[in-house]
Amino acid sequence: MPHDGRVELVNHILEDAIELCGPDQEAYVIECCGSDVELRSEIFRLLALSNCAGAWEPQFIVDIGPGDVLGERFEIVKQLGSGAAATVYLAKDQVLGPVALKVMRPDALEAAGTAQRMAAELRAARVASHKNLCPAYEAFRFDAGGTPLFAFTMKYVEGETLQSRLRRAPLRPEEALAIAEGLAAGLDTLHSNGVVHCDLKPANIMLAPHADEALYPVILDFGLAICPSHEQARTISGSPQYMAPEQFRSQPVSCAADVYAFGVILFEMISGKLPFPNEDLLDAAIRRNTEEPQRLSAVMDNVPPGWQSAITGALARDPIDRPRSASDVVRILGSSPIRVSARRSPWRCRRRQPIDAPAPSPLGRKYRYFQQ
Repeated sequence: MPHDGRVELVNHILEDAIELCGPDQEAYVIECCGSDVELRSEIFRLLALSNCAGAWEPQFIVDIGPGDVLGERFEIVKQLGSGAAATVYLAKDQVLGPVALKVMRPDALEAAGTAQRMAAELRAARVASHKNLCPAYEAFRFDAGGTPLFAFTMKYVEGETLQSRLRRAPLRPEEALAIAEGLAAGLDTLHSNGVVHCDLKPANIMLAPHADEALYPVILDFGLAICPSHEQARTISGSPQYMAPEQFRSQPVSCAADVYAFGVILFEMISGKLPFPNEDLLDAAIRRNTEEPQRLSAVMDNVPPGWQSAITGALARDPIDRPRSASDVVRILGSSPIRVSARRSPWRCRRRQPIDAPAPSPLGRKYRYFQQ
């Protein structure tokens, strides 16, 4: 790790550069770093990370509401939800009946890489032949008052999101375990088809009623899904509270990132709290790469056997120290408590090949450079 003098140098350059923009910012960093290419690269990486921090609030510029008809086929019933790049509506499809219609923001379509991400989302959703995954159907182009729109249809899943359910109260252990089993089955199917969700969180999990009146989880929204076997753009994306440490470092990710998010969701389902504070992007990046999550026993009494061990494993900072699959996590949930040793843990016995990725890059203050 860098010595104290270098840490202070990075802090000084970074804090001044953040106040600048565009060509002035770039020129300032190049001038300060001189021939130190490694320092210059690190400063630009941290600046890119800081620029992501304000990009989470969506902006919508197309007025679509109940009663509107798109493409002479889809009658809008109501808005179901919205994200940074699209809005999802319940629509009456003249062919299929009720569907979820995901409509991209026109300005988002113009952003670099959006078309590729949409194609990737469709591919990911089309492998979802499992009751715990929401499949996609068809893609369409519309004209709304002269504005071209791109959209695609998905299965409409009735129910409420896990996020909405957890706002009322934490789940009983038996309820949480049943939902965890469904999530694990869906994730394993996704991973076996070579897809990583990358944005698993309660807002993207629908609790749908079943014929026997039990609720089962359905994983939604494959907008950030990737295929690790393909070349990946090193971008930071996701929801900070559920992102794995490696996602903050703009590294290619594996299914271990979904296992980490699964661990956060398990913690939240049973305790009603998060293992880390609810933070902005940069603060979250610092904590995930330097601090251990709080233990489940610190926020609730009478932790069920196996839950602490399962969550500790899923939230391991190093991807190779996590259980190999979501189903492995569930198996630990149902087991007796496991004593975790620094020399040998129950997950190290099944170590995967190390991921070829650089070591965590330090950050600082709110933008402060840190050392592990």
